[in-house]
Amino acid sequence: MFYRLKNLRNRIRIERHLRPLRDLPPKPVATQNLAAEAHLLVGRAHLSMAGACLHTFFAHSGLSNRVGLTIHLDATVGSRGRRWLEMRFPGVRCIPHHAPDPKLPAMLAPYPVCRSYYQRVLMMTKLFQVLALCRHRRVILLDSDMIFHCRPQALIDWVDAPESQPSPPRYLRESDDATDRDPGTAAREKFDEIISRISLVAPDLASNLRIPHFSFNAGLLAFDTTRVSLPIVEAWLGWLEANPNLKLGRWFTPWCCEQTAYMLNFATWRDALPFDMADYACGPGPARICNHFLSPHYHKPQCLQRVTAALEACKSL
Repeated sequence: MFYRLKNLRNRIRIERHLRPLRDLPPKPVATQNLAAEAHLLVGRAHLSMAGACLHTFFAHSGLSNRVGLTIHLDATVGSRGRRWLEMRFPGVRCIPHHAPDPKLPAMLAPYPVCRSYYQRVLMMTKLFQVLALCRHRRVILLDSDMIFHCRPQALIDWVDAPESQPSPPRYLRESDDATDRDPGTAAREKFDEIISRISLVAPDLASNLRIPHFSFNAGLLAFDTTRVSLPIVEAWLGWLEANPNLKLGRWFTPWCCEQTAYMLNFATWRDALPFDMADYACGPGPARICNHFLSPHYHKPQCLQRVTAALEACKSL
């Protein structure tokens, strides 16, 4: 009961600071001749947060005329929430979880563990539905608790790079402390087991797999979907299925299994680069361009003040 009341209080506080969203005009998004596509997973409790994320992203980037938008809806979003998103972002494509699209079962047919996790774990929507249903191979994956404060030039350059010379994949980092480079002996042994399992199904990829940053965060990713290896994901989820309830960090939890799947794939791409942490930050710390505030921090006064300021700034853009 205490946690329910606490969460309700935090939601009320967040909604109060998101009121400037009501004053912003609709932001139409591209539906044809796309240069890339933005994807976001949202539930009913985070609709306003998602609206704030997308308004600040498109307002500061100026990409709405060439980047499409797909929002993946969990089961809590009803017709009213869907209409609100379609009104806010004309041209948006809203897709329900477990979308009835034949491309999904066709893609997952060779991967039984992937199929099982897609049915059971909501967060895998951010991987499997994005890969199967994207309208452009270049994808910007956003979490609803992202807020943009100014022009994200690195993302704009990534979108505008010619297909003959694509920009490298980009990702967030949560920290720059010692655990970013070394998660500890016990966790590293588990990663060695996972890589050994990957080597059985994708030996060429496993030989290239090096994790430079264990604080990898999937709150903001920019990548080419055709480079993602489902055999890596199948091997990872198969290992997780055989090793449940580990208490060695978020990497090995069902709640973050899609993030670890992305991290393992990015680790095989030698050209992948983290965003500059001074510009693109995880958590409540100051950042010049954007913050992935993360759910435990979003409701804090210093974060909400910055959210409100970011929405107010959109009125003049």
